[in-house]
Amino acid sequence: MKKTYGLSVLVLLNIAIIFLTGQFFYNESLDLIKKLAIALAVFLATALIDLKSLQILFKKVKATLPEKKKNLALKRLKSKKHITNLVLSILCVVLFLANYYYFRANEMLNKITFAMEPTELNYYVYVAKDSSITSLEDESIVQVGFDELEQQKGFSLLRSNLENNHNRICYVDFNPAFISPTNDLYSNLCTQQVEAIIVGEDVLKSLKTTYPDFESKTRLIQEITIPTGVKSLPVDVTNEPYNVLIMGVDIREDEGDIYSKTRTDTLMLVTFNPKIMEASIISIPRDSYVQISGYEDERYDKITHAGMDGVGCTIETVEDLLDIDINYYAKFNFNALVGLVDALGGIDVDVKFSFTEQDSNDNKGAISLQAGQQTLNGEQALAYARHRKTQNDHVRNESQQQVLKAILANLTSFDTVSKIDDLFLVMQQNMTTNFNRDELISLISLVPKLKNLKMTNQVIDGVDQESYVPLYDQYLWITELNEDSLAKAKQTINNLLTKKAN
Repeated sequence: MKKTYGLSVLVLLNIAIIFLTGQFFYNESLDLIKKLAIALAVFLATALIDLKSLQILFKKVKATLPEKKKNLALKRLKSKKHITNLVLSILCVVLFLANYYYFRANEMLNKITFAMEPTELNYYVYVAKDSSITSLEDESIVQVGFDELEQQKGFSLLRSNLENNHNRICYVDFNPAFISPTNDLYSNLCTQQVEAIIVGEDVLKSLKTTYPDFESKTRLIQEITIPTGVKSLPVDVTNEPYNVLIMGVDIREDEGDIYSKTRTDTLMLVTFNPKIMEASIISIPRDSYVQISGYEDERYDKITHAGMDGVGCTIETVEDLLDIDINYYAKFNFNALVGLVDALGGIDVDVKFSFTEQDSNDNKGAISLQAGQQTLNGEQALAYARHRKTQNDHVRNESQQQVLKAILANLTSFDTVSKIDDLFLVMQQNMTTNFNRDELISLISLVPKLKNLKMTNQVIDGVDQESYVPLYDQYLWITELNEDSLAKAKQTINNLLTKKAN
């Protein structure tokens, strides 16, 4: 029975080793020589374990031994087989767990580092062959056809491009017609129900395949290339200082996903110097009235609205505001905060004020907290981080920094190991970043050092006031940033980036 059990476990152990090695070869970006060397080492170690285990499991006591020595040898052999089975069982369980968590970790890392690939989308503007239209700026373009699937995929990016680069404002200069099925785009263009169609590469390929006369009856007037990804400015994340822009957004399930363009409710610039384990968190009020980057004219608006033109616009706007380069970004949905805090079993926070707030499902008055030190669950932490009805944006930014620091403190706890699966799931569904996979794995090595992390925080001060905003031709509540506070933030960032270890 022990022999059969031992053989079964040994087979499972070899299967677990093969799967783990296969995952390693698939996911790790080592050169072929290193991979072959590792494979050889794994093969030799596995062969040694197999050989030694089989020798013990199939060993028999010599029948010619005297009875007393035979009994003693049999007892020792049974003990060895029992220990071998136990060791093989433990190794088998460990390796199957390693396979599972390695798979889940890579699944999560691949998901959050997707960062809107490919890094650009290509669109093609077609009109009927006999049409007099020669460019997108032509005022006779009133109805524009889009494939219905583009409404979810890239229409918001395309819409901004048409407005910013071609002076064509949606629902003002033209009306979009979302057409389904795809083939109807062609018939609508031929029957002049739309003056032009704008299609992506996949849709164009489908139309050309379905209609052999597509190119002879239509005319390409414009190609549009839209950047979608944001390139990082890579550094050695465990040895060099760098800046990370943290963006918090509130996207509901019916509004899109983490890749959708939307207003940023939270903006924090984290400067981290891993050599000296020091970091600063600088919060930028969401209503800060600043110049928005990416426009030929000097466009001033609330910084939260930069997110409507994509992550890249927000990054460039913050870079211009603080005179810095941003190496990386991390974009979180507020749902991530609820799930993350709950997965950690709550966080300890000294709540600075009493308040009542709605929960993540917009149930009014669902969360009520009194001021004081307490353990918050996910919904309570979110309510504290987003509340501003009885406070201002500056106080809210300080609350958000408290919550972030409490989460970082909990991540260093040994208990986090037992919650790792829940943490993976939360991040996979609610986060995206342009850190690459290897950089994030390198950062994990710094987790034990987080207990020694020295962190400072600052909220850029400003005056909240109702002012005339020319862009919208109306009065809006904005935050005029304090120049001294802005200068202090710049100095803090510069000091930390240039500070050397003693």
